[in-house]
Amino acid sequence: MELTRRFVFHGHAAALGGRIVRRGEGKNARVVKDGFIDLPGSALTVAGGRSTASIAADILKGDAAEVVKFDAARTLAEGVFDDLKGHFDVTLGKRPVGELMTTTRVTATVEGLTVGTMIRLSIGRLHAGLIARSSAASGETPVEIDSDSTLDNVRVTDAAGQTYNLVIDLDKTPFSQYSTYSSLMTAANDAKFVRKYGHMLFMHDTIEGHATPRPTGRLLRNDGGQVYGTIVKQIR
Repeated sequence: MELTRRFVFHGHAAALGGRIVRRGEGKNARVVKDGFIDLPGSALTVAGGRSTASIAADILKGDAAEVVKFDAARTLAEGVFDDLKGHFDVTLGKRPVGELMTTTRVTATVEGLTVGTMIRLSIGRLHAGLIARSSAASGETPVEIDSDSTLDNVRVTDAAGQTYNLVIDLDKTPFSQYSTYSSLMTAANDAKFVRKYGHMLFMHDTIEGHATPRPTGRLLRNDGGQVYGTIVKQIR
């Protein structure tokens, strides 16, 4: 059997996840045994293609259903060769797969989400996505925030029934214009970038277990090299 080079796709999307392990506060707290937020999601095989899930509101069971409620949820994972004719030629052995560029996209959408019992967080619609494209000469894979990512109609209701509206301002620019690790490293040396986006990368935050930030700032990284950041610019 002849071994040929191939592209391996990788992409996953989950609308909600986790496990509820506690109900109540202080002396009234109790352990929740069956609190898994057990929902379908989307995942690609190494061959790419498309994986979707439409999740009904009544699918959650057990204790998790008392804490987490939503109207509808959807997920998508899609990985394709950008040139369909080129992909066709690859299957005939006319072109090497390394000549083709790829795009991998994952998205998750939740509508009518409510989390909590006595105190409740409500979100009208949450949509988030990532887009990865083939690496070029640098060998780095550019990963961008989907421009359609939104967080709408966010409210908190306290135990007395009073509701407070939260406006959450998002800014995806740092993770779209600087979509590779090296481009972000270069931008972090620019004083203008630090002044404008440094707070979204925790460049001046004092965090336990990490070096004290210098006046010029520092990127918050873990041992694997990942950089911590947020697309939330402001909450008011």
